[in-house]
Amino acid sequence: MERRDFLQHIGALGAAAALPAAALAKPYDPAAKLDLKVSDVHFRKNAAGRQLWARIYQPEGAGPFPMVLDLHGGAWTRKDRYAEEPMDRAIASSGVVVVAIDMTLSGEAPYPANIQDANYGVRWMKSKAREWNADGSGVGIYGSSTGGHIA
Repeated sequence: MERRDFLQHIGALGAAAALPAAALAKPYDPAAKLDLKVSDVHFRKNAAGRQLWARIYQPEGAGPFPMVLDLHGGAWTRKDRYAEEPMDRAIASSGVVVVAIDMTLSGEAPYPANIQDANYGVRWMKSKAREWNADGSGVGIYGSSTGGHIA
């Protein structure tokens, strides 16, 4: 197994561990390779007036699928919903709806604006679950660097 494949496999397992137990009532197979529908949608406008977007990675197949919110890193000053694209694709293709959101950056608004984005993201995902063929009863969260801190 190549290093990249190994890291994606481990990432998918880690994301599954973050899922609520009820979300895993249906067997989860981290080795699955489902086709994906990927779309960018308006998420919300932040206090600075910037449009924040969400990138939705939807596995195709029989659902409903568990959901995970991806919070990007970037030292509170940079990066966006594309930061973890390879990991998001790997997790989603294994049977998890992944939603990666843009968050308010430190130059746009002080703390806790990005915490509010994440909180709103969870509630927004639950409201959209049926539309995305997902199970809205729970949402897992993962993040890298700053995103991990926010999570």
